[in-house]
Amino acid sequence: MSLGDFILSSLEMMKQYGMTAPKEMVLFSKQMLYMERYIKGLAPDWQVATDPFLVKNIFQEEAAKSAADAGIVFPD
Repeated sequence: MSLGDFILSSLEMMKQYGMTAPKEMVLFSKQMLYMERYIKGLAPDWQVATDPFLVKNIFQEEAAKSAADAGIVFPD
C-alpha cells in the first residue's frame, strides 16, 4: 500500500464517521502526497518507509538494528 493510499483512506474513514481532520493533518497529508509523487518519478525503487536514514530519529532502536544488519553506518 502506498503512503498516499493510506493517508487518503484515513481521511475518508474520518469523513465516514463524521469526524473532521485538523487543518495541520490535511496540510501534512497534502505534502506527503506530493513527496510520494516526486519520489516515484525520481527513484521508483526507493522505499521511503524502510530507509534507515529517514526513520533513525523516530524508531532509533529498530533503525540501528536494521542498519547493523545491512552493514550501514549512520553519519553523526
